[in-house]
Amino acid sequence: WESTCKAILAPKQPKLLPSNPNARLGTIHHRLQEFAAVEPNITVESLSKTWDDTCLHEESKMLANPLEKRFVPLSKNVDLFNIQKRLSILQAMNSFQERTKKETTGAVNHILVGSEKKFDSRDLMIRGQIDLIVRNDHGISIIDFKTGEIIDPVTGNVKENYSKQLKLYAALYHDNTGVWPTKLLVRGYGTQAYDILFEREECTSLFSQLKAMLKSCNELVRQASSAESLATPNKESCRFCTYRPICNAYWETRTEDGSWPTDVRGKIISHVKDTNKHYRVVI
Repeated sequence: WESTCKAILAPKQPKLLPSNPNARLGTIHHRLQEFAAVEPNITVESLSKTWDDTCLHEESKMLANPLEKRFVPLSKNVDLFNIQKRLSILQAMNSFQERTKKETTGAVNHILVGSEKKFDSRDLMIRGQIDLIVRNDHGISIIDFKTGEIIDPVTGNVKENYSKQLKLYAALYHDNTGVWPTKLLVRGYGTQAYDILFEREECTSLFSQLKAMLKSCNELVRQASSAESLATPNKESCRFCTYRPICNAYWETRTEDGSWPTDVRGKIISHVKDTNKHYRVVI
């Protein structure tokens, strides 16, 4: 329910905070994995060039955004940028070599079905974008790429949100094609790869639950007096919300114990630009 208020504001209100530059790195990582999945022949050099070209493309979009241009270049504003680049290239090379080895030996007939492919449910209630879909002798595999931690440190298993995401993808794919995937896979950096075990009934149940939540959410929206009345602030969801500066519910709920986002609000009394073109703001 934390997303209800955000979902209403998103089409009407431009983002009020910059996106985390790490999100751009995730886009670059996904592009590299897509490249490795579709190209007939790749090298470390071609992967490095693809990374650099995609990075420049993302930075050009950031330069056009007043909130995000200060994060350019990404190489100086993302932690461990060069290490993450090397790990992403390593993963792409491993995926490519694994694919070509199977194709060469004839062990598995690997055919790309789609990458970054969008699907809508037949009733148009749910939309998802699947990173990679491949067909082999065993059936359809759905693969999702992640740049962050995949394993929950408490349970030792793949994070529940990731597991549910893949299961919903399976149901969405079946809803579109009438075919169930035989394998769900989450890939991280390097050689990290984790199978998601699933039952068709569980996937169908999650699919139905999501639609029921959407219907309930729409009903709440119809009855609400304002977007803000739907807000249910908490320290985790608000951390990733770019609309929190104008959310009174957020400011009334947050505490100063250090666990909430580091934000400040007040009335700007004066602002002066110094010789280095930096602003000094007095609140």
